[in-house]
Amino acid sequence: MDVTNLIPRVPDFPALTIRKSGHISIHQLTVDRFGLMGTKYVNLDFDPVETTLEIKPSIDESEAPYKVSKERSGALIIQAKEFLDCTGVVYSHGSRVFPVRWNRLKGRIVAQLKQ
Repeated sequence: MDVTNLIPRVPDFPALTIRKSGHISIHQLTVDRFGLMGTKYVNLDFDPVETTLEIKPSIDESEAPYKVSKERSGALIIQAKEFLDCTGVVYSHGSRVFPVRWNRLKGRIVAQLKQ
């Protein structure tokens, strides 16, 4: 049985992908839903107790150390290999998709990495 059609290539819910390369991809649906179109930089934070990854968008380089690039699809890409290595988030086994939510109080995306 071919299962490739059972798993959507791009989810129909706000999500991000941690890629095998160490890049974090914020899906285009997430960009649109949370108004992230103008994002040029981000802060990354990892809570090891809650196993959550938080991404705070910014347009100011002085506020956020990670530069964001944009794919043709509209997805945002963050080169985060060093950050993932420092926090112990495993990415080398393959790409994984995580649902995200918007934290209004902190103004950031939150992904629960423990599944």
